[in-house]
Amino acid sequence: MIFSVDIDPGANIRTLLIIHGIGIVIGREVEVSGSLKIYHGATLGGNMNKQRVINGKTISQPIIKNNVTVGINSAILGPVIIGNNVLIGTGAIVTKDVPDNSLVIGVNQISRYENN
Repeated sequence: MIFSVDIDPGANIRTLLIIHGIGIVIGREVEVSGSLKIYHGATLGGNMNKQRVINGKTISQPIIKNNVTVGINSAILGPVIIGNNVLIGTGAIVTKDVPDNSLVIGVNQISRYENN
């Protein structure tokens, strides 16, 4: 079996579960502070034309908190913060911050939900 997964060794990932590891890309500056479940075809990467400073550190790639699921063929791009208990739907594109307990579909379409 051949896998096509590109996780930069500079990525800071606490807990990662890969489901069907084909076409996954995780960039060098990505930070995952909790558990992340990622499906095939997903990209977590940067936008060198867009940076921001958080706690004195300049970032250009996502910061992902705990209990996040990234769906098939979705992309989280640029210096964004993804909150706790977030679901990124299949084919979604995320270029804005996502608050805790949210679902993202399409391009930056964010809906809040209660996590029971």
